[in-house]
Amino acid sequence: MSILFCLLVSLSYVIGLFTVAPLARYQERDSVVHIRKRLLAASIVTAMIVWVTSTLNNGTQVWEVCGLGGVGIVRHLLTTLLLMTIFYLGPVSVQLALLLLKDKSKERLTPRFNLWIPTTSTDAHVLLRNLVFAPISEEIIFRGVVVFLLRKSGLQQSSIVFTAPLFFAPAHLHHAVVKYWSGYTSQHVLPETLNQLAYTYIFGCIATLLYLRTGTIAASILSHVICNIVQLPDLSFWTGGQLFPFRHVLLLLHGLGLVLFVLFIYPLTEAET
Repeated sequence: MSILFCLLVSLSYVIGLFTVAPLARYQERDSVVHIRKRLLAASIVTAMIVWVTSTLNNGTQVWEVCGLGGVGIVRHLLTTLLLMTIFYLGPVSVQLALLLLKDKSKERLTPRFNLWIPTTSTDAHVLLRNLVFAPISEEIIFRGVVVFLLRKSGLQQSSIVFTAPLFFAPAHLHHAVVKYWSGYTSQHVLPETLNQLAYTYIFGCIATLLYLRTGTIAASILSHVICNIVQLPDLSFWTGGQLFPFRHVLLLLHGLGLVLFVLFIYPLTEAET
């Protein structure tokens, strides 16, 4: 029953978003009007799901369902920042290299850091969606509520880490639907969708583990914010471009970051829940 309820939560979240903020053409996804509707939808749907879950589980406080609380939150946030920086050691190194090698006299690749400096109202709304509302609402639903339900089912922590993201990753399939409606071909949509599903599942495992190990949803929210900032790793340096001469070092840093993350996540976090 908990698994079925988790599935219902996932479907309710996605359907709720598109009920309040109906699907627009993919090119209009970042319009100010659509983003404002989506922010309103995320707030309403998240509050309703948390309230219903709390009501159906008599005696459970809303803050418990959300995953709020815990002790040593500041320490856990600093630890999360360190761990996610280690995890993204490769991508961060690529962006720093691009920033250092940028030559205004020639056409160069633009570091992604520039994408996070809003210059228009649309940019500001996109950042508000990607760095505030999306991380908070999605983590409360897919980590707070889903993990709460899986715990109620008696699932062990190790199983929860790999089960919870199964409800998180498919919730992003609507991007593929919107692209199809916008005229993109299956040759374009399918590989990109599979890549996104894999990436969101892996991130879901990391965010779930951080939440379980620290006992606060704030840790997974911060990891989500960092993930949205860094985005998918860009390995184009391996085939050419201005970073091609440094490809072996950069690839090594990508692998080193993953290894160090695995080695440090348990020693640096403390199971408190």
